[in-house]
Amino acid sequence: MKVRIKTPDGEPLFYETTGAAGFYFKCSQDYTFEPGDFMLVETDTVVEIPEGYMLQIQPRSSTYKKHGLMQANGVGI
Repeated sequence: MKVRIKTPDGEPLFYETTGAAGFYFKCSQDYTFEPGDFMLVETDTVVEIPEGYMLQIQPRSSTYKKHGLMQANGVGI
């Protein structure tokens, strides 16, 4: 299966550890959150998915614990 990914800085996405199931998306700019803030975070990443497949955007289980951040709708499809 061929998947095309275009990132804003031209750098490829990569697996953080051996055996990882997914990539980290990078923000296109720095953001500062205050307690209670909600904000759309842009990645400027374009992914071309083959027909018959889907892309899921899921937060890591440790993101909330480490950074207090969570994905508003839980799962993006």
